Amino acid sequence: MSAMNMIAPLQSGTFQSLRVKEENARGFTLTNGKQEVLLPYPEALGRPLKSGDTVEAYLYHDSEDRLTATLREPLAKYGEVARLTVADINERLGCFLDIGLPRHVLLPYKELPMTQAIYPQVGDEIYVRLDRDKSGRLLARTVKEA
Repeated sequence: MSAMNMIAPLQSGTFQSLRVKEENARGFTLTNGKQEVLLPYPEALGRPLKSGDTVEAYLYHDSEDRLTATLREPLAKYGEVARLTVADINERLGCFLDIGLPRHVLLPYKELPMTQAIYPQVGDEIYVRLDRDKSGRLLARTVKEA
């Protein structure tokens, strides 16, 4: 199998070495040779990029569920355990945790304790492991004690 066939798919929660394909009205189109992803201008952190440059970009889903790139260093990557802060609570979905990116990560209600009296509050810190849901979006799971 040639190296071209071995290109890893773009997945949220990972850093990928990507090439700048072109600049557009919203930012930069990055590619791994098979797939493309947008690096919005604010997420390029002011770096002067041009076509052909290679960047190490972290991938996540934006508020419209599109896979998006950033040059920011997140507080956690897929598969890692991290202590994250509760940024918001949604009565139907669960807690949203700050991972240092424009988009927070959901800790679903099913991951919270059965007793509502001990649910985390905004500002609390929780140990979680970053995982992905069925759609490939980042998701937090509580870390169980061994």
